Amino acid sequence: MNVAPLNLDTLNIHDALPVLTPDNNIRVRDIVRNIDRFVIWNLKATFARNIHYEHDSYGAINDYLHSIFPPSRRFSITPQSLLREAVPAPDLSDTHSSQATNNDDSFVGNEAADTSLGPYGAYHRSRDHAGQEPGKKFIDFTASKVSATSVSVPEHTLLTFVEVKREGDNDWQSHAQMVVYMLRVWENPDRAPNFRAFLLNVREHKIIEYFFGLPGNNGQAPAVHRVDRRGVEVQAPGSHRLNGDVLTEKLANISRQFWN
Repeated sequence: MNVAPLNLDTLNIHDALPVLTPDNNIRVRDIVRNIDRFVIWNLKATFARNIHYEHDSYGAINDYLHSIFPPSRRFSITPQSLLREAVPAPDLSDTHSSQATNNDDSFVGNEAADTSLGPYGAYHRSRDHAGQEPGKKFIDFTASKVSATSVSVPEHTLLTFVEVKREGDNDWQSHAQMVVYMLRVWENPDRAPNFRAFLLNVREHKIIEYFFGLPGNNGQAPAVHRVDRRGVEVQAPGSHRLNGDVLTEKLANISRQFWN
């Protein structure tokens, strides 16, 4: 079979891609059916093994998430995704840069030269600012929807994240970590409404779902709630019912909401 070579010169990243063809009939079970049999087998086999490190499960989970959030619908999965600490929006009328020196670890948050706009609509401390940036958090997997705009103005909507733990030891530490991650998500305005995130315990096949309560006064961060669930038994392609497969159902429902 002759395959024409891909000519990268014809791909102009400064032009927006065509609008996605709408598919208003997509259902959760349709998304589940499209998960390849190998992806299901590999995920189940990974869960069945006595893995020693969380990273041993990353490949199978990455394939699984890409199957639910396919790039053909302009979803993006980011392993070890960095969520940075948000800072106040800059005063764009102020064109002067910060007077901070290399020995000055302070941050002037209202000067445009000291900030950069992150992928999810929050401002962050500029990498050019002196001193080490505090508060960086690395999440195992994030899923986002990417708008096909000009490369100079990327638009991402943070849809969900999945944090992976090998087993249930130090549950309170995992919970505290998830709360910190959720509050960091709250700082980013370009996130899905009714944002949900998931802590996956690989050995125990346990899912803990996290979501926000009502916002506090004056825009204060809301409380973070959790619900313990079980069931990571991914169904075979063609299944019409999820039969307690909580994680796949939840993720596929998020995907369906942002399919178009």
